[in-house]
Amino acid sequence: MKKCVLYGILFIMLTAALSAQTSADVIMYVPTVAGIGSSLRDNDTFREYMVTALRKWNLVLADTAEGADYFLQGTLTDDPLGTPESYAFTLALQNRNSLDIYARTIQYETPEESEKDIIAMLSMVLFNYARVSANAQNAALYVAPVRGSGSARQDNAVLRNTIYRELWGYDVDLMHDQKEAHYLVQTNLAKAGKDYAITLHLQNKDGASLDRQTRQYQTTDEAHNVLPAMVFAMLYKVFAPLSEGEAIDPAMVMLPRPKPNERVVLAQPGETIDPAEEWRHKPLYFGGSLFWAPRLYSGERVSVNIANIGVGFSGEYNFLQYVSLGIGLDFLQDWVMVTTGYGDDYRNWYMQIPVTLGGVLRPGDKFMHKPYAGIVCNIPLVQHNISPILSWIIGFQYGLKAGPGIVFTDLSFSADIGKSDVNVLQNDPRQYSRYMLYLGVGYKWGTGKNKAQQSAIIIEEGAGAEQADGFGGIYR
Repeated sequence: MKKCVLYGILFIMLTAALSAQTSADVIMYVPTVAGIGSSLRDNDTFREYMVTALRKWNLVLADTAEGADYFLQGTLTDDPLGTPESYAFTLALQNRNSLDIYARTIQYETPEESEKDIIAMLSMVLFNYARVSANAQNAALYVAPVRGSGSARQDNAVLRNTIYRELWGYDVDLMHDQKEAHYLVQTNLAKAGKDYAITLHLQNKDGASLDRQTRQYQTTDEAHNVLPAMVFAMLYKVFAPLSEGEAIDPAMVMLPRPKPNERVVLAQPGETIDPAEEWRHKPLYFGGSLFWAPRLYSGERVSVNIANIGVGFSGEYNFLQYVSLGIGLDFLQDWVMVTTGYGDDYRNWYMQIPVTLGGVLRPGDKFMHKPYAGIVCNIPLVQHNISPILSWIIGFQYGLKAGPGIVFTDLSFSADIGKSDVNVLQNDPRQYSRYMLYLGVGYKWGTGKNKAQQSAIIIEEGAGAEQADGFGGIYR
């Protein structure tokens, strides 16, 4: 009985509010009802019920899908509970991309007995969506970068872009900085058996959980298709819960008109940085290290200098998201044994300036690695056993978050470009080659703001602007 009264109130409110709309408002399209019901005429009968009700509410109906703001797609199926001679009718409010936003399902036996239920369900679908849109306006949300790994490499960027577009359609204020937002939307991707799982988590500014929901998917397109309904369910729970006996403002029933031919995107590089991730997205890093540098010398004889310790200072400039330019200043000793003759060994001190180009890897939540290669400029501080001015170097730096910065280990191999001269006697012809290994431990910290944190906001307009490229967020 209470349900019938509630449906009656919703129907009256919806009729009163929608009757005030004009052709400048929402345009609906009701496609042919899909599926098979109790008889072949069910499809046409149920569609006629919906079309008649929408016209009574003075909603503008489109003859084709082109130009419509929303679709109302009906689908007939067998009763999912398996009840004999019973069928199910599902009504889904869809966006222009035919993605479900909100749906309701009823059971029926004959279409004639279901007319009132169809109209009540139609009013509930439209009312709930309009209520969420009205109440969610001016809510300040921050959408964090999607964490985890999904079915494809682009899932994180594509799905975050989808969430932006859906929230933007509700007139939600999307903030650059989490500190300025009242709510945080965190999305996580994870492996779930043979499939993948996408979890949407809404929190308030104090970190309290307001809503969490998870759906499984297999492909990026499948996840893209379920997100509109997930976003609606999230907003509905927080901004528009319907309590019994609550006074309803008829204005809330007005459906929002989607913004045509425009989408708001971040200018290049098109990706904002989660505050929790800023430590490994800084443009500049400075650090120091202590390293063990054993050396092998190959000339008239082969000798090894094992007890060799050096100290170094480094700077890095991450001018692209995954590319880093590095420069350093190292001080260490060189000790070569040219022959087996007594006293025929020589020490020298070098200042080395490595210049490298490397990649930046950020697996998990706590790591930042850097494979790199480059050249080393060798400057002798004593003028004997002179080495070539340049060496090549290749290495890998393994970094782990520690406090405000990164503690790292560094393993690299280097060799001179040319041979070293003994340079002790006049016109001394003796030469040798150097092969160097470096194993270091150090600490570095970042500074400055990444370009992504300073991205401008632009609005793209035009006929093709609604098609998302899957990269770059959408903001108000």
